[in-house]
Amino acid sequence: MSLDVLIIDDQALCIEQLSTLVRERAPDADIRVIDHPKAAVSLLARERPNLIVVELSLPGLDREAGVGMLTRLTSAPVLVLDARHDGAALRASAAAGASGYVTRSTGRDLVAAAIAVVLAGGRYFPPGDDLPDEPTRASPQASLSPRQADVLDGLMRGQTNLEIGERLGIALPTVKVHVRAVLRALGARNRTEAALMGRSLLTSRPDEPAS
Repeated sequence: MSLDVLIIDDQALCIEQLSTLVRERAPDADIRVIDHPKAAVSLLARERPNLIVVELSLPGLDREAGVGMLTRLTSAPVLVLDARHDGAALRASAAAGASGYVTRSTGRDLVAAAIAVVLAGGRYFPPGDDLPDEPTRASPQASLSPRQADVLDGLMRGQTNLEIGERLGIALPTVKVHVRAVLRALGARNRTEAALMGRSLLTSRPDEPAS
């Protein structure tokens, strides 16, 4: 089944960039663009996309209530795009049920990873802002062995394969095997995506090496 994505934005360059990132992950994605919130409401009354990306500064969209309106209309994850980082808007979006928040200055790879995270059922919000408690969601931990979960913990710390191996007391080739297994289990394309998914989805583990 192809990925059905709705982009609510009126900036041609941004729409093109978002579409490219989505199609890099899902070449057959069906991407539709709507430039006004009222049209989005009408579409969501009859269709069910897999992902919604909404520009928070779009004319006609109430920054306080608009995200909540979208999340009430659909069960699809809503990724908020803001012109610049705004802590109040970020917290309001999270409280309204958004699955993620990025800005126009967010790096390309990080936006791609955020898309992957929310499609996998997680949340991505930049660190440093106090957020409402996350709703309980399924964890991928059951699909990882204890050692793989330790390796994922290393990825979330930003450690290299060598550093992970030294911390866990395992050989570098073994670390590489575990990293590949973690990426495959999470459906992540790279270490950045895996780390973001881990932070969003994985139950916190004790901060100590496995025995």
